[in-house]
Amino acid sequence: MKKCLGGIVFAAICFILFLMPGLPVSAAASTPIYRFYSPRTQEHFFTYNPAERDQLITRGWGNYEGISWYAPVSGDNIYRLYNPALDDHLYTRNWSEYYTLSTQRGWTAEGVAFYSDPNQGVPVYRLYNPSLKSGSHLYTTNANEVAVLQGRGWSYEGIAWYGSSLTGQTPDTTKVLGVSFISQEAAGAPMGCEAASALQALQYKGHATGYNLRSFLQTMPIAANGNPYQGFGGTPYVVVSGVYQSIFPSAFTPWVSRFGGATNISGSGLDVILSQVASGNPVVAWVTLNYQSPQWHQYNWGRGIDNAHVVTVDGYSDQSVHVVDPENGTYWISKSAFNTAYSYMKFAVAIR
Repeated sequence: MKKCLGGIVFAAICFILFLMPGLPVSAAASTPIYRFYSPRTQEHFFTYNPAERDQLITRGWGNYEGISWYAPVSGDNIYRLYNPALDDHLYTRNWSEYYTLSTQRGWTAEGVAFYSDPNQGVPVYRLYNPSLKSGSHLYTTNANEVAVLQGRGWSYEGIAWYGSSLTGQTPDTTKVLGVSFISQEAAGAPMGCEAASALQALQYKGHATGYNLRSFLQTMPIAANGNPYQGFGGTPYVVVSGVYQSIFPSAFTPWVSRFGGATNISGSGLDVILSQVASGNPVVAWVTLNYQSPQWHQYNWGRGIDNAHVVTVDGYSDQSVHVVDPENGTYWISKSAFNTAYSYMKFAVAIR
């Protein structure tokens, strides 16, 4: 409802590799490889290092896409190179390729990035897109992603190396999808948080890209009797006394489904919401404004929360939920605070 108110020579390369600190070895048989995507350069970046991962998230380097695969803590070297002219990284198991690029082609040798499983546990595929300057190579264990990208002009270059089949010892704890913020206030819709949350989630999934919030609001169903279970009550543009200006999932879901996938998961716990996010699906959730105590009021259709608010959940960490709030921007909120505000209604819709 609401704001609802208110050239390197061969010897030098060897020397660099000799001095480079080894990857951390622990009791775990494998370590996660984290994947990022930069919309600016179109590069996919991979790292085993959680400190580097967290630094990139803090800097806003790009979209954090979670764990791509698990690598063994020892095995065949996978080397990383960087090209400052292209602003691009390349990963390879091939020492000859690594040497040639770093001594003759302007790439900087960055040493061993992680390892390949000598037991050939999980294949990591390599693709190449000749039309891209940066981000021209992609590495994935997902055969479906390979097939989709081949249909979009990428060339399949075979198995680059192998991940470990022993997964889960060092699980990932942080994921942020990177949903873009849409301001309900900038659109002149102080009561338009449901539509703004829906649109920013839809557009993250590639849907409704031809709409801005004003045009999207024009498609929202209006309940003539003011019942939010049947449509939006009143208008999103001004505050109307005595009218519950909101739309609930029973009417919200079929409306949003006209533009993309939408599944009503109302009644689910926070764990279900976060599992949707882990699968790449932002979730529109009904909470309270600024996560305050609810202000209940009786209406002709039933009881409603006057200080209700709707946001998009697009990430999580060990203790927090990442929110794209059409009133207050993007931020982290503790899981306990979010869950308390969500539990009053337990309304949620996953966008696919």
